[in-house]
Amino acid sequence: MSQQTVTAEHNFIVNGDLLESLDVGWTVNDESKVSIKREVWGGVLTPHLHVVNEGEAEQTIHLRDLPRPAKDRADYRVSFYYQATQGAMCWVSLSPGKGGEQRYDLVPSLKPDDEQQEVQESDEPLDLQLELREYLITLEPDEAEVTVSFGAPENDRPGMLRGLRVTRIKVELLLEDLRLERVILNGVSQEAADPLRLCLGAVNENAAVLTLVPADDSVWKGTNVGLLVNGQTPVPGAPISVSPGGEQTIEHPWRLSCDDLPEEEGVEHSLCIQSEFTAELYELKTLSGHFRLDIIAVQEAAYYPVMDLGQSVTLTARVLSHYTKQPLAGREVRWYLGDDELFCDKTDENGEASFEYSPDMSGNQQIIAKVDSYYHPENAQYVFAVWALQTDPWLEVCINLDELGAVIWGDKTLFPCRGGAHSLITSISDDNPIFGTSVALFWQDTPDSPEYLGVTFDPPLEEARELSVANMRWAMHCADIRNGQYSLQLESSRLKERSKLMELNLAHNWVEKGWVKEASRFPSLDSPIPLPLAIQAMSKIAGVPEAREVDVTWMSSTGDESKPTGTDGVSEFDFVPTEEGTFDVVAKVVNRYDDSSFDHSFSVTVVGEDPWNKLATLTLNNREPGAIGIFSFMGEEGTLKLMPIGNGLIDQEVYLNWPDTNPDLGLVTDPPMDQKRKLTNQGLSWKVEFTSTESARYDLQVCCDMLDPWTVPGRLLSRSIDAEGSLELDEVRFGSENGAYPCIGAQHDLWFRPKASSPLSGLQLALRWKNEPEGKYGIIFNPDLGHVAQLQPSGNKWELNCVSASRVESFSLELFFPELELVYTPLKMSLGNHRLLVWAARQAAMDPVLANNESVRLGLRLRSFYTTKAVMDAPIKFERPGTTDLEALTEEDGWAPCDYQPRSAGDLVVTASFLNRYNGESVSTPFQVTVLANDPWAGLKFEFAGDPKAEAIGVKTVFPRRGGTYTIKLIPAGVGSDMVGRGVALGLSGIGASEIGATLTPGWGNPQTMTPTGVTWTLKLGNVQDAGFGIFAAASRLYRFSSNNPASLGSVPLPVSSAATEDEAL
Repeated sequence: MSQQTVTAEHNFIVNGDLLESLDVGWTVNDESKVSIKREVWGGVLTPHLHVVNEGEAEQTIHLRDLPRPAKDRADYRVSFYYQATQGAMCWVSLSPGKGGEQRYDLVPSLKPDDEQQEVQESDEPLDLQLELREYLITLEPDEAEVTVSFGAPENDRPGMLRGLRVTRIKVELLLEDLRLERVILNGVSQEAADPLRLCLGAVNENAAVLTLVPADDSVWKGTNVGLLVNGQTPVPGAPISVSPGGEQTIEHPWRLSCDDLPEEEGVEHSLCIQSEFTAELYELKTLSGHFRLDIIAVQEAAYYPVMDLGQSVTLTARVLSHYTKQPLAGREVRWYLGDDELFCDKTDENGEASFEYSPDMSGNQQIIAKVDSYYHPENAQYVFAVWALQTDPWLEVCINLDELGAVIWGDKTLFPCRGGAHSLITSISDDNPIFGTSVALFWQDTPDSPEYLGVTFDPPLEEARELSVANMRWAMHCADIRNGQYSLQLESSRLKERSKLMELNLAHNWVEKGWVKEASRFPSLDSPIPLPLAIQAMSKIAGVPEAREVDVTWMSSTGDESKPTGTDGVSEFDFVPTEEGTFDVVAKVVNRYDDSSFDHSFSVTVVGEDPWNKLATLTLNNREPGAIGIFSFMGEEGTLKLMPIGNGLIDQEVYLNWPDTNPDLGLVTDPPMDQKRKLTNQGLSWKVEFTSTESARYDLQVCCDMLDPWTVPGRLLSRSIDAEGSLELDEVRFGSENGAYPCIGAQHDLWFRPKASSPLSGLQLALRWKNEPEGKYGIIFNPDLGHVAQLQPSGNKWELNCVSASRVESFSLELFFPELELVYTPLKMSLGNHRLLVWAARQAAMDPVLANNESVRLGLRLRSFYTTKAVMDAPIKFERPGTTDLEALTEEDGWAPCDYQPRSAGDLVVTASFLNRYNGESVSTPFQVTVLANDPWAGLKFEFAGDPKAEAIGVKTVFPRRGGTYTIKLIPAGVGSDMVGRGVALGLSGIGASEIGATLTPGWGNPQTMTPTGVTWTLKLGNVQDAGFGIFAAASRLYRFSSNNPASLGSVPLPVSSAATEDEAL
């Protein structure tokens, strides 16, 4: 802070210190008797007015308009230092313009030394012995001027040197102590004794405005004053500065700037009012701090709280210094609703305070956060708008699936169809609070993902859209992949919670009746063979080939039974008679999509007994029909034999018949079927063979003209299980010979699904080991292997839990039909890691240079889909352009490396692929390899210190000097250079950078992007030692460094551009 520059103790006398000539300010009667001399006073050569022998010097001063002279309040005073010598009785005269001279004698000094000095004639300056005199000037209030004059008496004799010496002549205006009625700071009136609160950061146009209000009768009114800080005049950059920096009338406003200096918070300073006249300083206390506060919102009401759900909403405010914008900790924030204070808390270290508002009434509400601010307290508040809701708006949202009737969201399960293109349409009234907000549709986490079920949406899931119309629509396309259940939720930008879950059940939910298989015979109570009935359900969605797993309810006299459809959408029902008569068996399907339904009534007549059962027996290959009927295999010859029971049919003509309801199975008999022959005690035989390539059920009739035909059910079977249905691991079909690939760590479903109307349907079936292994490889089956169950037309399922399996194993399972005493071809199983995912791909880290015969290392890392662990020994094929393909096995960490040395330049693609044997999927990963024809370092120029003859890097030695600063520029060979766009950094070789004080900007090893015009560094060398070193460059995606450019560092001055080739240096 500078010395004070605000003036004070104004001297009305001009040239009162006699530093200038007499014609400045003074009037003399005789220049020979009044002069300015310089003599020693207190060891200092001091100019003074020298008056002798009736000489006089005077000066008239003009009084200020304000204040007017007032005794003891605004007094004019004259003061000076004098010495009257050699007994001279000198005087000072004070003459007001309106009369009334005041004359005061200035008595002479009686010191002998003085007298002695007076008579000495010497050119040496005398020692002055000055005394102070002060006189109040008596003036009328309306006086305008006063004349001050000094005089000396006549000499008593010639040659006398007596007279008056006077200096430091002043006329001052003495003011009473300042009395302030009040002060006004930033428009706030306060007592002068109270500290002035100055806001940190309030500078320039934001500086505080201070107005001083003197007492009404104060003589200070209208006078000029200045302000001092801590007794000194402040300067810009000081904690407190004042504008204007000099004097101005006391009533005029001042601007006080308070810099944003953290150490100044809470610091007191002294602000002093100093009059331009002579008066005591008036001290005002100041206090620096944050006295004008702002409060802003950090977190508005993020949503509309719902009272019925007990929701609250968090509001967060931040308190800031108005000028510094600094968050302020420890400030008390009060929260109001109207005039009611709801909560009070202090701000944290971030200046933030939060309030959890739980509304108790609905509607738009204003929650006001306030903080105490000394200045502008009315602005130190923030109004948070909160819209509180009584009820959950989601309860009023309706949903339509396509054009079906609307339901309240979440109240009812929707049933979209596999393969269907649906619309989801929400209905929301315009007075619902959700209206106008952003709404998005979400898939609730379930075991089934949209990708797994093949369900897509447009607009996509989680994409928010403004709800600006009453009906919002999403297109939902459901692929025909599998059944599944999932849930959807709506989310609004202004509600805390999403809607209830809307459950959806994806299946063949909209079907119609296809073909039916009516009763082909009259079952009898004395026959154990069930009567098969069947109905087909066909999807009403265009392009869907079959409708599996549709629930068909079969209603008969024995009760209701659900039989889901299987292959080709066929549901089968085995009718077992329990009483004689005609009965209706009804198959009913309810379409869950639209609640429509269809049914079909089967008429079945049950006879009490079939007389044939007591008159004859029929066997095929020596097997009686039993409970399953006769059976044989396609393409195999068999013997059908009819034997009499008793004599009832002896000598009766018997023949065979193939009913029209049967499929054409290419039955060939010998003798022909329609050839009538007499039945003897030895019975009748037929050689039979089915030439059909399709297995099926059929009815064979044995006829005798005296009886109704005897209808015997039969089954034509295939020796291949693959011809009888489909084998599936999860949803992956496989052939029995090729086998399946269960995976370590997985839980699988193994299915056998018989074809429509398969002759195997309804038979007993068991899955069992073929050569049961010890420990069963850690696989758990459910149901247990060997468990016998009826084969359902929709298929039978076994769960394979391989979570505990740990080793690669091969084994076989077999399907056993005990009623047929038939074991089908074993099902080959290979347990291992057969479903893999790409864990990581190691792309080319460098761009190989063909001319340098460089190669690049690539790699692919695989992990198990189920265990998520790295998989070892998984084969990967790398297809390498221009060279042979590479077959590699993954290592223990799952990585399979591939080294590739290209044979041509350009952008090449190496493809890595592997086979997931679990589902036959081939997965490929491309690797981009950029092959450079030539070394990019070739043609790169090294320009040192602006050398206009820059050579290729490494060619020309440079000669920097100790303590010097140089530029280094690398210049590529043009726009097409392979260097352009790469990150290039410089390195130092041969010596450590600290050993020669070498600093580089940007730093050593810090890359810059190469441009077509080059890139520049600044090298600064210390004055440490002479040395030889090299400078080289490295570039991103290049294996090799550049050539080393030699440098010789010395202390002998050389031209800045000095550089030489190796030959020139020698």
